[in-house]
Amino acid sequence: VACAIVLSVGSTMWFVQHRPQQPNGIAVQAYGFDYQPDDLHLIARNADIIVEGVVKEVRPAVWPTRDGNPSADIHDPRRDLGEQLRTPVLLHVERTFKGQVLDKEILYSFVGGVSGDYRVTVAGDDRALVPGSRIIVFLSAASEGAGSWSRITPWYPQMYFVVDGDVLRGPMKDVSRQSFEQQFGKGVG
Repeated sequence: VACAIVLSVGSTMWFVQHRPQQPNGIAVQAYGFDYQPDDLHLIARNADIIVEGVVKEVRPAVWPTRDGNPSADIHDPRRDLGEQLRTPVLLHVERTFKGQVLDKEILYSFVGGVSGDYRVTVAGDDRALVPGSRIIVFLSAASEGAGSWSRITPWYPQMYFVVDGDVLRGPMKDVSRQSFEQQFGKGVG
């Protein structure tokens, strides 16, 4: 018998799903179930850098706990948000739209991934990052005391788009490159 619980933690909506004798599933939606602003400056305000590049490597997901294992109560996301399963991504940066990037490669991590019997996904987002994916990502640096996840890398995404020609595939809807460039220019590369 499967069971599901919907929790509201601050402005974050969590959908927790458990299926006995199948991989456990936890879906996390950071912007609510149907929100992606048309004015991306709302997201850009919280980002330290905005870059375009090609995914060089998607590393195995890791639990940022002391022992590298999931928390005892994995279905209680309110307990410690710093111990969420994270997937590190190594990005080769080709263009910068905001901020200063000193290195051509940047490692960031996002919530989610697969580890053992657990699968953590962002609700409603079926975009999978693989080596070779071209993306535009709004990255923020973790503040001091952000949690154990920041030991993996201090960079985390506010939002990202998968570039498909002149279309940027967003978490909830597509954006044309022309519209993006009207807001952020052509970037520096």
